[in-house]
Amino acid sequence: MKVILGATQSLRFIDMNEEFLSFLWKYGLYESGNFFSEGEKIEIIHPGEHNTDSGPDFFNTRIKIGDTIWVGNAEIHVKASDWNRHNHDQNSAFDNVILHVTYENDIPVYTSKGLKIPAIELTFDQQYLTNYSVLMADQQWIPCGDQVNKVDRFIISAWLNKVGIERLECRIEPIHKNLADTTNNWEEVLYRQISRSFGFHVNSFPFESLAKTTPFHIVKKHAHDLFQLEALFFGQSGFLENDYSDDVYYIRLKKEYEFLKTKYTLRPMDVHLWKFMRLRPVNFPTVRIAQLAALIHHHQSLFSLLFEKEQLSTLYHSIVDDLSEYWNTHYSFGKVSQFQKKTLGSESAASITINTVIPFFFVYGTVMGNRDILDRVLQFLEMISPEDNAEITNWKKVGIVPFNALESQALLQLRSHYCVKRRCLECGIGSRIIRNIHSYLNQ
Repeated sequence: MKVILGATQSLRFIDMNEEFLSFLWKYGLYESGNFFSEGEKIEIIHPGEHNTDSGPDFFNTRIKIGDTIWVGNAEIHVKASDWNRHNHDQNSAFDNVILHVTYENDIPVYTSKGLKIPAIELTFDQQYLTNYSVLMADQQWIPCGDQVNKVDRFIISAWLNKVGIERLECRIEPIHKNLADTTNNWEEVLYRQISRSFGFHVNSFPFESLAKTTPFHIVKKHAHDLFQLEALFFGQSGFLENDYSDDVYYIRLKKEYEFLKTKYTLRPMDVHLWKFMRLRPVNFPTVRIAQLAALIHHHQSLFSLLFEKEQLSTLYHSIVDDLSEYWNTHYSFGKVSQFQKKTLGSESAASITINTVIPFFFVYGTVMGNRDILDRVLQFLEMISPEDNAEITNWKKVGIVPFNALESQALLQLRSHYCVKRRCLECGIGSRIIRNIHSYLNQ
């Protein structure tokens, strides 16, 4: 089955596919009064749970054939003969299929045990297929760019809430890996994650390496003294290997680090790992290291800080702290610059909170089975203002304005994981557009 798009779209043929048939089956978008098997009427009680992994397409499907209720699996194919083409007739994993759902029931099919499987053909309103085809052919920034602003805001908000949680779940793998590496040392893991976030993509790897080569149990012993903390971090990062004889502060840091290096048997990183190219001076890794040192100095127990805050909405302000005086007139060692306080900006602090602290909190609440923490995570994201970047600006152009950080994060996830991949059938917004029998295209 193919459909030809109308004059508003480029002429294009769209093949009928299993994904679309599964969509129709899942939402009951078909004419259901004419299903029969061996002369007995088939009633669909429940389509089942959609399976996106290997095996039958839907689990726990419930149907009634005659007077008997059957519970099992359902398999979807464009043509019934696809059953044999996919070798399901030889695969015992499909022996529990109780219903074969097709667009064209061209042949009878059997399980590996030789049992005939009841089959039905789906018939449906062609507007669904037209709606789907238009989305698949659209070449805009997002497939539904002309239609998304016509969808009810409640539907959009509900979907963004789900996708926002999905984005959090996508970020938990590095946290779990660090937990495994540190035998579930939560404080050490938070320290590593926050350190990495100070690299802001460009220097995230060297910042993570800095944290791993400078364990938090050592850092904590010197967190009360900002000078010692800077000596530790700048020494371990490799920035104290030069000889700036005219820079008194640098010489002092270098001398202090030599003592700490011997005391803890430390080995510095290769300084060439750090990147300065195409960075504004305020984003130099030297400035970011000083900011990290200031954060830890002012809040020596990062982990307990998260739980001491009565209102999580104020947490990200804790990341904006004063650096040592030296950095007011320096962006790097050995070169004096015009006076400028280099505290971490509120936008950068919010970014660290949204992208690092919140996912950490999410994992902690999940592992501990603490629903209260998980609820606070989402409440916190709902209290923070939405991010403002080029991608969010594009969403605003199509009429979707995020209310908070949870929604702006969800929009980033939505485009990269759904819109770009044309997963409209799986999208709460896209599926609503496809299911609109009167079509947003005509409104």
